Amino acid sequence: MRSLLQYAILAAALVLPSTQFFTRPLSFAPTINVTINNNPSSGYVFIAPTGTDGNGPYIYDKAGNLVWDGAGVVGGADAYNFHVCMYNGSPHLCITGGLGHQGYAIGTAMILDANYRIVTSVQTGGAGNYADQHEFQVLAGGNTAVLSSYRSIPYDMTAMPYGVTMQQGFLMDSAFQEIDIKSGAVLFEWYASDHVPLNHTRIYPGSFGQAGDGYSGHSPFDYFHINSIDKSTKSNVYLISARHTNSVYAINSSTHDIVWRLACPGTMPTSPSDFACQGFNFSSQHDARWVREDTDTTTISLFDNANNGVNHTDLISTGMIIDLNHKTGKAVLRLRSLPTASNVGQSVSQGNFQALPNGNYFFGYGSSQAFGEQFINSKGYFEVNYAATWTTGADSVGKTMCYRTFSYDWTSTPANTVPAVYVYAQNVGSANTIYVSWNGATTVAQWAFYAADDKFGNYTKIGTTKKSAFETMWTAPKYSRWWRVDALDQFAIPLRSSANSDTYVPNPALVGACNPTGCPIGSAYTAPTSTSTLSAAASTAAPPPKTT
Repeated sequence: MRSLLQYAILAAALVLPSTQFFTRPLSFAPTINVTINNNPSSGYVFIAPTGTDGNGPYIYDKAGNLVWDGAGVVGGADAYNFHVCMYNGSPHLCITGGLGHQGYAIGTAMILDANYRIVTSVQTGGAGNYADQHEFQVLAGGNTAVLSSYRSIPYDMTAMPYGVTMQQGFLMDSAFQEIDIKSGAVLFEWYASDHVPLNHTRIYPGSFGQAGDGYSGHSPFDYFHINSIDKSTKSNVYLISARHTNSVYAINSSTHDIVWRLACPGTMPTSPSDFACQGFNFSSQHDARWVREDTDTTTISLFDNANNGVNHTDLISTGMIIDLNHKTGKAVLRLRSLPTASNVGQSVSQGNFQALPNGNYFFGYGSSQAFGEQFINSKGYFEVNYAATWTTGADSVGKTMCYRTFSYDWTSTPANTVPAVYVYAQNVGSANTIYVSWNGATTVAQWAFYAADDKFGNYTKIGTTKKSAFETMWTAPKYSRWWRVDALDQFAIPLRSSANSDTYVPNPALVGACNPTGCPIGSAYTAPTSTSTLSAAASTAAPPPKTT
């Protein structure tokens, strides 16, 4: 049983977010701080932070306003790789929910519809381990998906520098599968240990946290570390990224063989590369994607972390677009993204570089709590037109991060929920202040307010106002006890009605601290500093009522 002091300490440790909502007081949604907003592309920001008091998927508009708070949608697991995917012919939401471990996760992939309800899950099959957070992508056509997976296997580690020589060694093997979504059948399966030798790794056992020391099945040496999978719609070749070999690989979808590999710099035999990099390098990279495939040239993009927390190849982390010439065997850096004032520095883990439909690129800086957008200007170089950082109530350097951040168009009028309403009046008879929100709704343009004298009486329309941010505040011209709020679209067509809501009026002991729009909300509870303080407070408290 916890003591009163223990409860006080726990309350003091729970730090609330910067933005709080009367209609959603349990929200721990991150606060988005937009630093550059120069005509970004349309769409919303999709983010799934970890290491916070409210881990989960969230949607924001480009002004930094919350649109959907999805904390809890994946249960008690963390959410990763939150993005829009096409399934059954319409836009859905794809998420991996998993329990994070030493650089990987154990979980399952989920697909949500436009009502934010899980319609199906996608799991690995065969002898594979559970799905990992690094990749879940529904492929073109919407019938299959690729999933990353990690498995720990007994392995001969004696030849590795700092390897295991006095007992059984263990290797973390990277894998991926292509799965038929409806049947769950494994259509393709690939394991790194079958194709990439151990000496191609660029890290040592135990050199940093996620590397693993190889001495037990719970801490296997992660020599490869797969972190992205993409499949070409032209050649059906897979493109994968391996952080710990500093390489990307093209994998034949029929033979399982490596078609080519790219490492910059590539030094034989420990980091072989089929292309000579022309004056550039990358390392610890993420999010390798197909851009274009021609007869002689292949173009890919990736996010160059340039740092794994121990070694670095550059002072900044950037997105890259790379041309691979199959005739000359040369790799040319065609374009490289720019840092901005909000994300200068390195992301030592995670990150992505997303191609947008209008030709712009959206990037997430993983561990650096930043994201933004860049376009290719008239001179053929990247130029920043949008940048933002995000913070939470649990901010701690190196702990709060987001694996990938995306931008997509999205439309939702949730079918299973209604607008949330909080009604306040400083005194009975004073004008009401009404707060309203509808979590996840993107089609609301304005709110209509209706009042009544009793809960199930006749409600009369009192006024309307434009929707503003996540939670809209509106002051009524007069007092009424009961209120209902209707959501209206841009044509003033009703979408959904809220529940009938009673007015909160503070009691006389509190009303002096309140004002016409509400009572103050503290940022956090301040705990007493000692048990004696608690005892003193308890001694002055009113005694409990007597019972007979």
